[in-house]
Amino acid sequence: TRVDECFAIIFRTVTEDFRIFERLVALHRYGRCKNGEQIATAINRVLTVDFNLHLGDALSDIPSQVVAFQRDRAAANQLAVDRLLNITHATKDMKCFSHTLTHVGEGATLQRLKTLKEALCGYMNSNGGVGRNHQHWEEVFTVRWRNPGNTRWWATHELYMFLYNNWSLFCHFIIQCWEDDTIDHGARLTTLHTTLIADAISSTWVKLECAAIAIFSQPLIQSTYVLEGDSCCGFVAYDAIMESHAWIRDHMPALSFPGLRGAIDECVQFLRAIPDNGYIPNDTPLQEATEIVVETIKAMLRTCQTYFEHRFASNNDQPAILSDDMNLYKFCRFFNPCFMRRNQEPIEAMRVNFIASFNTLYQRFNVAQMEACALELGVYRGMSMADVEDFNPMVDLVNHHEYEMAASLRFWRSYTVRQRIPSLSKVAQHCMLYVPSSAAAERVFSILKANFELAQMHAGLQDY
Repeated sequence: TRVDECFAIIFRTVTEDFRIFERLVALHRYGRCKNGEQIATAINRVLTVDFNLHLGDALSDIPSQVVAFQRDRAAANQLAVDRLLNITHATKDMKCFSHTLTHVGEGATLQRLKTLKEALCGYMNSNGGVGRNHQHWEEVFTVRWRNPGNTRWWATHELYMFLYNNWSLFCHFIIQCWEDDTIDHGARLTTLHTTLIADAISSTWVKLECAAIAIFSQPLIQSTYVLEGDSCCGFVAYDAIMESHAWIRDHMPALSFPGLRGAIDECVQFLRAIPDNGYIPNDTPLQEATEIVVETIKAMLRTCQTYFEHRFASNNDQPAILSDDMNLYKFCRFFNPCFMRRNQEPIEAMRVNFIASFNTLYQRFNVAQMEACALELGVYRGMSMADVEDFNPMVDLVNHHEYEMAASLRFWRSYTVRQRIPSLSKVAQHCMLYVPSSAAAERVFSILKANFELAQMHAGLQDY
């Protein structure tokens, strides 16, 4: 909604033989600030005028040709989609899970680490030193410096994980910069040196913070990578989110995340050796000292846990903010043949659950079609047992969700499958239109930023 930005419209379509196409159909530059009403008007014009799409009729129960809108959760986009839903029938409003996962990591109250990141990025990109600083970084780490930016948490997570895994080398890098007489000791380098070198207690704590958020966030980042693909991501979205939920639920109470205990023990051992360290009282027993450090880190991560659970994890008292979308993706799991293969419930119980979840399709299919699908579940399960191999991480060097998406496409593209279970095939084709991320549009913005320098941006976008 800011001046000199743009919005992109991507059409996602799935053919009868399960070929997925995503096409950029509109790219509008903002000449002035736009609100949600104006964005809705522009999108409606593209749908109804440029492409002559029918938006449905509630009175005659004709569904819209637009199955769903996928967007991030920015206020203007939400208002735009709310307006569009008033003129469409049986169209779903889908929120971007990737943006939500990004905000989970951002919520950690790790002030020392945030200060470190700001100082490091500021120093690496400081005027007059960019080329020299980047070259020095590459000489020390043998990899190029990658600026994490401020918009996507996964890039910040990659930086934190890299720093934690190369902590000694990172400190050595800062010492070299500090001792180089040709480098001005500005505020950013001074902050880095104080945080990492001059203040040993600060260095110990910031290393532990780096380990804590990097390890805590790892499954969330992996889920983000899965959800931002252009395959049938909706078939694995529910499982990807629930795996992250289980990771947080199981390890947060005792802060037992794999790999974190070593960093905690190192911090406790160091602090106990320093009298009047400001965190652990003198002569504190080891177990009690460990509990103090654990509770301090848990408090820093608790905002992340709360944010995640409020959005994804419903309980008996209150549904999660994204519970409607989660229920839809839970239904979409039925069309993942790998899920069908490992689902051990009796076929009649499966039919009951299938029918109970079918209403998430928002009036897209009638009762007869639903019942026909339920009757085909037995044949479908048998075919999934015969046609889909188990994922073997020692052989398939890919994420298991990526494997399942590839297996799903291979399964449903089979002519035999579509002939034997035609009703389920039709619904599976429909469910492939649901995607848990607005990454397709984000990729357009990344391409624009990569092709137009800031000085060229205003004139360059006018060409579109």
